[in-house]
Amino acid sequence: GRLKYEGDRISWQELDGRMGRTSVSQTSGMLRWGEPPRIEVVSGQAALNLDELYPWATRLGQIPALGEIGSLKGQIALSALQLQGPLNNPREWAFQAKGQVEDLLVESPRLPSVLNVGSAGFSGNPERLQVEEAKISLADAALILSGGAEGYMRGEPRLKVEFQGTIGPASKEWISDLLGLPPEIRLRAPLSFSKAELTWEKGKETALKGAFTVAGGPQVSLDLVQGPEEGHT
Repeated sequence: GRLKYEGDRISWQELDGRMGRTSVSQTSGMLRWGEPPRIEVVSGQAALNLDELYPWATRLGQIPALGEIGSLKGQIALSALQLQGPLNNPREWAFQAKGQVEDLLVESPRLPSVLNVGSAGFSGNPERLQVEEAKISLADAALILSGGAEGYMRGEPRLKVEFQGTIGPASKEWISDLLGLPPEIRLRAPLSFSKAELTWEKGKETALKGAFTVAGGPQVSLDLVQGPEEGHT
């Protein structure tokens, strides 16, 4: 790679680098001193180790969504990255990224157990995160999920996802409580979904529709809309 120092900035082209278990390759960009200092990455690939990067990101205190997470581990392989913004304020970064997640482990007081994402493809910018074929396990649930989250950087996401898989009794109760489902429409577990779609936004309507079987019984179609205070089917 090539590194150039000029006045108030350092620029680089096709640079490779490593810090701990995090590495970048074929990266071009610029770091400009000033108030505030700014960074710009115009192209690049990277292997990001979240065990190392998550503690640093939380200390910055600039990403509200991280406040809901107690621990974040795993590996992200970025196949494409463009980024620019103030170096010490990730909340104001403009970026486009695409890559793959492997062996992601998420701990949060809002979750009934550790969330395990075995693998998932993703693409994103500050306003929207899109996930493809995420293989997820949580408590006694195992799902394959694809979909998007808008507003996720602000900690107030609007979710729309499609999924299939199985949900056991513990996960079913946690999801029912999260969605505020009344007792009369809570189903027996385990539930097996062949294809379902969930739309959720805090303080707004929640919609769930799809085809599923209850405890090995016949297939049932569901079309549920749950308002902020009450719902209907």
